[in-house]
Amino acid sequence: MSRGVRDSVGLDPAARRTNLAGRVLLRPAAAPPRGTGVVLIDDILTTGATAMACCETLRRSGVPVVAIVVLAAAGGHPGSGSEGTSPTPDGRNVW
Repeated sequence: MSRGVRDSVGLDPAARRTNLAGRVLLRPAAAPPRGTGVVLIDDILTTGATAMACCETLRRSGVPVVAIVVLAAAGGHPGSGSEGTSPTPDGRNVW
């Protein structure tokens, strides 16, 4: 994360996306080769803003995200009537 990113606690989904926009950085020395698909692992998915920002940074760097694995999801779950999905940069919904 670059400077200026604040703690997301208390931010609504739009504010979380704005908070992270352009601020997730890739360390070139730690990046896989361009074109190598990766699996992104997120500890907790609340709004999906962090996962989306990470996917966007990787995509811009030529590293496709082939899957996102989430260890725990906060909030609703499918069929509960609660909002819990967030669109990825390519328009798919993630939990």
